[in-house]
Amino acid sequence: MQKRRKAGRSKRGNMIAITVLCIALVLFACIVLFGFYMLLTEQQRSQGVMDQVALGLAKKMNDGDRIGGLNNLLTLNRELVAGSRQVEMTTSTYQDLNFAEPLALQLLNEARSSADNLEKYRQQQIKETKQNIRFEVDRYNLNRQNLAHFNLPWWQSFEPQIHAAFVGNVDDTESNVQHNDFYRPLNDFDDYQRFVQAKSNLFHGNINAKLPSSDGDLDYNLAALAAPVENTVAPGRILNGEAFKESGPVIIADKTVEAKIKQVPTAVEVLATMQVSSGDNKSQMKIASIAACPGAQPLPPYPQELTDYWAWAPDGTNDMGAPYTLPTHHKKHNKKKGGGSGGTGGHMAKNSPKRHENVMQHMREKAAARSKSGSGSRGGGGSFH
Repeated sequence: MQKRRKAGRSKRGNMIAITVLCIALVLFACIVLFGFYMLLTEQQRSQGVMDQVALGLAKKMNDGDRIGGLNNLLTLNRELVAGSRQVEMTTSTYQDLNFAEPLALQLLNEARSSADNLEKYRQQQIKETKQNIRFEVDRYNLNRQNLAHFNLPWWQSFEPQIHAAFVGNVDDTESNVQHNDFYRPLNDFDDYQRFVQAKSNLFHGNINAKLPSSDGDLDYNLAALAAPVENTVAPGRILNGEAFKESGPVIIADKTVEAKIKQVPTAVEVLATMQVSSGDNKSQMKIASIAACPGAQPLPPYPQELTDYWAWAPDGTNDMGAPYTLPTHHKKHNKKKGGGSGGTGGHMAKNSPKRHENVMQHMREKAAARSKSGSGSRGGGGSFH
């Protein structure tokens, strides 16, 4: 009897021990799962913080549409230099226009000087972008809390700290500048050099759209920037790693890096680490975030009078003398487009030489009217000859 009682007690004791052990295992598993859940939660929270930092940096890159505006100024100056070169060549070629050659040369030199100024401004913009990223990263790291953000007796997590930053652009993105048809020889040259994306008629992004001939020393670096769709502007957005094309580092291992960056950056990547502690064990969780700046603002349309005037070209000749020549094997391609001699004639009927003469006559009449009324521009009138 006594042995049976002892055996029963032993069985009950074993059951209690097994039950306690199971409860302990369940509690341990719950604690581990809870810790893993908190780790994921903190990682997602820290990822969100880095996304906000990257978006803030990206939005300041194109603050006030300065990148889009610079792209437009570069292409407008490119057309100005091309047109000024054509006028200078024309005035030096035709004797009855030789009197205007000094003025044409002066205008050409001013246009070329403007191109140099734009390149200096572009370099300054790259420098300011890097300085702004360093400033914002330093300010974030200084203001972050060094204390544990989430604290348990056996587990702690801290605010992420940024250690590196890189700049670049969105891969396979064109520029925001629409290619126009004002200068037919320049059109053919751009087509030959493949500066323009055929379907969208936008200049390719991150290219140096150099001019031919005597103006080939000028640089026209166009940044890759999302173009507006009608009046819709692309917002700043988070990118995945595959869409980011790096141009160079700005910060590496908490130290400033002066890398040469050719194009104006339109995207930024920040790399950070979040410290996680479990007892005496400390580990670093890596966090990366990439953001692209907002797209370009839409441009107002060109005046119709300017479009009509510069679209004109005499049949069988290039626009105003055409100093830009193309390789002979490219002229066949021009003829397929409906070009005349040299692949540049054959414009629409409304842009005929007669229409050009009407435009010139209208300009002479306006100049004569200003001269008679004494309201000529800049101190007196004068006729248009």
